[in-house]
Amino acid sequence: MGSSIYHISFTINTQKKKIGAEIYFSNDKEMFERFRAHSEEIEQELGVKAEWRTATKDCRILILNDGDAKKGPDAWSTYFDWFCDIGVRLLPFLNAAVQFEIWCRLQK
Repeated sequence: MGSSIYHISFTINTQKKKIGAEIYFSNDKEMFERFRAHSEEIEQELGVKAEWRTATKDCRILILNDGDAKKGPDAWSTYFDWFCDIGVRLLPFLNAAVQFEIWCRLQK
C-alpha cells in the first residue's frame, strides 16, 4: 500500500520468530524526520512502541511482534489478524506522507 516513495510492508522473520509491519520511506529522510519529531504521539496513537530506523538513503518506522511462522497454519490466522490490525493503524500516517508528497508536487 502507498506509493513508490512511501509504503507499508509486512514481514515474517522465521529466524528471529518475529512478524513486522513498517512504513518505508524511500530516499526521503526529511519526511521521516518530520514523523520522528512526533514519535511519542505517533506511538501513542498506534498503541505500540516503534523502532525508528535510518539507513544511508531509506528509513522506516518498524513495529515488531512475536510470531513463529514455522508453527504452521494454526498460528497463521493470528498473525494475519495482527497484520490487518496494525496495517489499519499505520494507514493514516502513510496517507499523510503521500498527501504531503502530492501537495509538494502541485506547488512546483
